[in-house]
Amino acid sequence: MSAPVPLAPMPANTVAPAGPTLAFDAELKEYSAQPGEKSAPFVFSLTNISPAEIVITNTHASCGCTVAKLPSTPWNIPPGGSGQIQVTVDLVGKFGTVTKTVTLNTSVGPRLLSCRIIIPTSTTQMTDAQRQSNAALATGDRQAVFRGACAT
Repeated sequence: MSAPVPLAPMPANTVAPAGPTLAFDAELKEYSAQPGEKSAPFVFSLTNISPAEIVITNTHASCGCTVAKLPSTPWNIPPGGSGQIQVTVDLVGKFGTVTKTVTLNTSVGPRLLSCRIIIPTSTTQMTDAQRQSNAALATGDRQAVFRGACAT
């Protein structure tokens, strides 16, 4: 087994920010999807409240169904500058409460944004008449109810 590799010391001129450097309208946003909706849109607004320029170099989503769009890549935000990050979450095949995240890689360290989506089940309720009709079909042929529009 090899010895652990020591971490490189931080350069002497590196100073961690004393306080918040990016102010967001929210770092967690929620969305209630409607039945049949295919995607959930989110917009995160931010402002650089530090005295120095901040650069957002890129984003990393928690999975492939989540896409974040920056105004430019890299995105240079001057002191006092502001803008928006658009995030879209694909809802196809999902139901229940889902949380997805986007990590912003910035010149002052990573920042995490979260999107929580409440997705209704996509199944429709069967009426009593439909249930009785399917039961009658199944009496003669057990597989009959699975042909045609079964998936809907």
